Parts: sequence; C-alpha cells; structure tokens
Amino acid sequence: MQKTRIIQALLCFSILLVFTSCQKDDSVETNPDEQVTQTGPSFNQRYCEVLLIKVNPPDVSLEAYNTIGCNSCPEEEWSALNTDSLQEEYNSPYARLNGPRYWVLDSISSQTITNSCDFTFGNLTTSLVATIPITANTLTANLAYQSVTVERVTVWYFFKGKQAYILEDPSGRCHIMQSYSQKVDVNLQLEDLEILGNRLNLPSGWSYRSVVLENDFFLESQNGLAEVVRDDLENTYQYANGVCF
Repeated sequence: MQKTRIIQALLCFSILLVFTSCQKDDSVETNPDEQVTQTGPSFNQRYCEVLLIKVNPPDVSLEAYNTIGCNSCPEEEWSALNTDSLQEEYNSPYARLNGPRYWVLDSISSQTITNSCDFTFGNLTTSLVATIPITANTLTANLAYQSVTVERVTVWYFFKGKQAYILEDPSGRCHIMQSYSQKVDVNLQLEDLEILGNRLNLPSGWSYRSVVLENDFFLESQNGLAEVVRDDLENTYQYANGVCF
C-alpha cells in the first residue's frame, strides 16, 4: 500500500516538469527584465525527464533530472533507458521516464534553475532540476484536469503570430499549453494540437481551443507560485493569470 501511494505521488509530480523550486522565496520578484534568461528552449523543441523516488528514512523525495539546456533528448539515448535498470542502479523503489515532451512556447526565463548538465543516465546528459520532499500532503494522486500549485520563479514567453493551445475550465479560467507529451500517444505531433479537443476526454464544462496570438504574451509565476493542469494525454498547461484568449 505504501509503495502504491509513493507511485501515485510520483505520477502527480511528473506534471511539474522543469524549473520547479524546492523552496519558495517571497523576496524574489518576477519582473521579466530581472530574470536570468536560459539558453532555450525553442518552439517545438524536444526534451525529456528522468524521475527517481529516493528513500532516506524517514524522508522520501523525488529527484527530477531534465535535458533542457543540455540537449534535445536524442531518441537513441532516450530509448536505451530502462526503468527497472534505473531503479536497481540508483537504489530507487520507483523510476519514471517522463517524455519525450515538446515545448510549445518560445523562450523561458528563470531565477531558480541553472543548467549544469552534469548528470548522465547511460549516454543521456541531464541536469538535476529539483529534489522535492514527498510528505503526507503530497501522497495523493492528482488526476487530469485537477489544478496543482507548484513553487517556481519563471516566465514563459509566447510570441506574436504563433499558435497557442488553450484549456478553459468551467469557471472560465484559461490555461495555456506549455508542452505536449508523447508519453501516452507516441504519435502525437505539433500539427495534431489544433484539433486536439476532439480527442480529449474533457470533463463537463471544460473546453479546448487553438488560437493565433495577436500579441506577444509572457506568463510569469505569481509570488513564486504557478498553477499547472494536465489533460488526459499528459500535455501540461499553466493558468494564464486571468488572461483568456
């Protein structure tokens, strides 16, 4: 039962992706002019994550390793990874390969992450982007279309003229897609996103649409917090801070 609950927590945390901070810093302001701009990503750039549960009694934590800023997750290196081998090699009760994923934004700024590219799984170079304590409050599976608040100081940039993919909840709050996933549907491509709503199992009151941005749009975390939602294909979205499209 305990292992099942840990696995549920891992599935919950897999939507947090990159640029997650383990500690909230209320003194940091999210003015994009003061951000440290990362080298990338680019629109439709591929990336991947390796997620490991680590147990150091009485503590349980999730370690998230990401290829962003290091490489575009080459298929040969990614497909060579095996979760059973990772569990054994790193003494982890559970490992998850989260990806491949593809950004549908144009640039990222962050004050909470540096890309060290100093950890290798097989031949895949990654950075440790988060070590997240798993507590009693997080040992619950968060299902698709349920909002999760994460601690991070980031700005997502979406450029004018680009397609944006919007998930609207029953209260009229809009969430903009930050990345799509081939974890569930290995054949999902960028061109499929325009009419993705036809494939999603949207709950009552939810809607999906594709729009062309009329202006540049930047989405910054609020006081070190971002609200994230995933759909049933594990594509991820961030609440657009009151903006609808």
